[in-house]
Amino acid sequence: MSVALPTTVQLREVGPRDGFQNEPEIIETADKVRLIEALGRTVSAFSQFVAAHPEISEAELNPVIALPDSCVAVDARIVVV
Repeated sequence: MSVALPTTVQLREVGPRDGFQNEPEIIETADKVRLIEALGRTVSAFSQFVAAHPEISEAELNPVIALPDSCVAVDARIVVV
């Protein structure tokens, strides 16, 4: 039995991890860098918040939506002891 293979293959880079996979258009590298930097600032600020409150035993933001110059945490889970 023979299977017809496609004549072309289109590759699409998605990253970091898989966060850009659902975007319909190709995101320029400079835009990806801005989004990643915004995510970094958000994670850093949240980490500082958690570190300043020793009563927090667990904290999670998920999902976080990266916008052109900022991020929005859609849901947060914080466990206080």
